[in-house]
Amino acid sequence: MGFSTNTFLFIFLLGTLAIYIPVSLILPRLRVFILLVVSIVFYAWASVKALPVLAVITVLNYTAGLLLDRAKKRKIDVKPIIILGISIFLDVSILIFFKYTTFILGISFMSLSGISYLADIYRVKVRAQKNFLKFFLFTSFFPYVVQGPINKYGDLAEQLYAARRYDHGNTAPGVARMLCGYLKKMVIADRAGVLVNEVFSHYAEKDYRGFTVLLAVLVYGVQVYADF
Repeated sequence: MGFSTNTFLFIFLLGTLAIYIPVSLILPRLRVFILLVVSIVFYAWASVKALPVLAVITVLNYTAGLLLDRAKKRKIDVKPIIILGISIFLDVSILIFFKYTTFILGISFMSLSGISYLADIYRVKVRAQKNFLKFFLFTSFFPYVVQGPINKYGDLAEQLYAARRYDHGNTAPGVARMLCGYLKKMVIADRAGVLVNEVFSHYAEKDYRGFTVLLAVLVYGVQVYADF
C-alpha cells in the first residue's frame, strides 16, 4: 500500500486519524496501543505473511536488548560484544534470506532498526526497552516501513511513547509538510518518470539519442530526488 495511493489516503490514513485523535484527547496513554494496532494492520493489508517475520525480528531484538543491557551491567556472565555479534548475525541472516527469496514488506527497516537499537544499547546511549508493546511499535511504526528513514531508537522513542494529548497546533505544519511531499512525489517525480521510462525502455526501438537521452538522464536525477 503506497503512501500516494487512494487506498492509503482516503481509507487507511483517514481511518487512523478518526480513531487516533479522539483516543489521544480522551485517553492519551492508549496512543502507543492505537499506533501499534494500525501499524500491524498496515503490514497485514500489504501482506499477511509479513506478520510472522515482523514478530520474530521484534522478539529477537527485544530479547537481545534486555540481555545486552544486563550484560553491560555485569548482571550476567556473558560479554556484551558476543550478544551484539550473535544478534546482528541473526538480523542480517533474516534480512538476506527474505530479501532474496520471498520479499517481505519493510524487512530492511525491521532488521536495520533492530541493529541500530542494539548498537546504541552496547554504546550505552539508550537503555533497553522493557515494555514489549512499546518496542513492538518502534520496529513496526508504519510511516517508516516503505521508505524509511532508519531512525535511531533514542530519537524516536520520546515522540512515540510520551502520553501527550493531541495538539491541533501541530496539525497545520504537519499537513503542509505532507502536501509538500505529495507535490514532489506525485507532481514532479511521477511526471518525470513518464519521460524517463519512455526513453530508457524504448531508446533502441525508437532510436532515441543525443539531446533526448541527455535530457532523460538529467530528469532521472530530478525524479530520484523528488521521489525520496
